[in-house]
Amino acid sequence: MGVPILVSDLPALVEIADEGRCAVFRHEDSSHMADIAEQLFKDPDARAQMIERAQRWVETERTWSANARTLEAAYAQATENFHARKGL
Repeated sequence: MGVPILVSDLPALVEIADEGRCAVFRHEDSSHMADIAEQLFKDPDARAQMIERAQRWVETERTWSANARTLEAAYAQATENFHARKGL
């Protein structure tokens, strides 16, 4: 069992809030955050679905293996861009 995640709509946080994994509220708007929390409290099915999606995402995308693949891809792209700029 988990708990739903509420994040503000700041870009760095919204990036991980995709696909219904988190509830997003307007930053600096505590009333909006409270409204979303209340909605989740009143809707156990929506809350359970959100928790399940978040747990599944963490289990598949936030592992050492997944992070290594992401870093390897970024490094390969950076290396390719460097060589392209240098004409190598």
